[in-house]
Amino acid sequence: MNDFEKIVDIIRMHCEKMKAKQYPLANSLLAQKDEYTKSLYIRMLCVLIQYANDTNEMQVIYLRRLIAGIDAEQSFQDYMKMALNITTGDVDEFINLLKDNDLRYFFCMDGIILLSIISSTDKQFELLAELMELLKINFKEVEYLSHLSKAIIEQNSQIITDEYCPKSLEKISFYHYLKDFFTGTIVNTNEMYHLYSHNKEVLSLTNSVCFTSENVIIENITADIVEDIVFDGCATVTIKKCTFSGHSSSFVFKRVGKVIVEECDINNFNNRFANFHSTNNIIIRKCNFLNCGCTSAGDIKGGVIYTGSDVVDNIILEGNKLNNCYVERVERRHNYWATAVFLYTERGANNMEVLGNIFNGCACRNNGDFKNAYISTNCIGTAIEKDNICNGSVKEIFELV
Repeated sequence: MNDFEKIVDIIRMHCEKMKAKQYPLANSLLAQKDEYTKSLYIRMLCVLIQYANDTNEMQVIYLRRLIAGIDAEQSFQDYMKMALNITTGDVDEFINLLKDNDLRYFFCMDGIILLSIISSTDKQFELLAELMELLKINFKEVEYLSHLSKAIIEQNSQIITDEYCPKSLEKISFYHYLKDFFTGTIVNTNEMYHLYSHNKEVLSLTNSVCFTSENVIIENITADIVEDIVFDGCATVTIKKCTFSGHSSSFVFKRVGKVIVEECDINNFNNRFANFHSTNNIIIRKCNFLNCGCTSAGDIKGGVIYTGSDVVDNIILEGNKLNNCYVERVERRHNYWATAVFLYTERGANNMEVLGNIFNGCACRNNGDFKNAYISTNCIGTAIEKDNICNGSVKEIFELV
């Protein structure tokens, strides 16, 4: 090998490391652990791939991605070297740390994937089986994790079916392993509901018209909203990177601790996009609203969003774009109103931030002798308004009542 080839080989090795950092495998549960736990976890995987076989390039890439995703302190080469000096004491520590921890399921799945992406030896599979037995992973759990691993290797979500999943695994989110190819419900328990599509596929929300899980995530889907979608009693609701087309139905939040709607395209809701009741924190960020509003035969405030029932602790409206949105009365009379295109808080808010929003062609239609504004509120605490742009007939951000 000449000097030039050596230089290029070094460059290729550097590119391989860069790919791992660019596409990290973010095992969030392992990432939260201390460095000692991370080290034992990675070292045992390194033992597994080096035992009675040669290490394959695909295994190296997978482990590099895992190391990058958990922000481990040591390099891949360091862990491989440490694995060569593994002791029975290290194995005892590993079993004690993981045997009553959900992290054992991730280790099982990582092990299956690492051994399945190449032609591994019987000895390697026997070692993995022995470790799974010591970690108290039962047959049904292994069966499901094997199907999950196959789905990840083949990038095929059809392999995963609900009937395979034992109850012990229902609450565990394998989101970071699935996000590149999966569409459907990742977790569905009382503690967590996570609906996701890797390619923004059209999914129906009407099968779950009322969401009551403690934490709800709806991510990267496209949906036609044909009836009210209700969230009741949730601690947090996060809706992100979705596209929604509306009609006369709305999103309704009742007794929710915190709602985050971000990076969504929201179109053609003609009876408001969202109604909030007894919700403590509302964050609407980097969303595009098109042709959204509300029409009434009587007085009306709040075209796109309405909050009632209670004072809201905190409202943040940041970096949104509203195009041709409106609030409308059917008939104009001088002493009747139709204002607050974007938001009306009936009982007010303790704190409100309205930052960097752009309003194009929005209107307060058939408003009487009242101020045309985007927000009508009784802000009890602090109101911050900065860097908003108003293009059209409505020029005022606040109507303070």
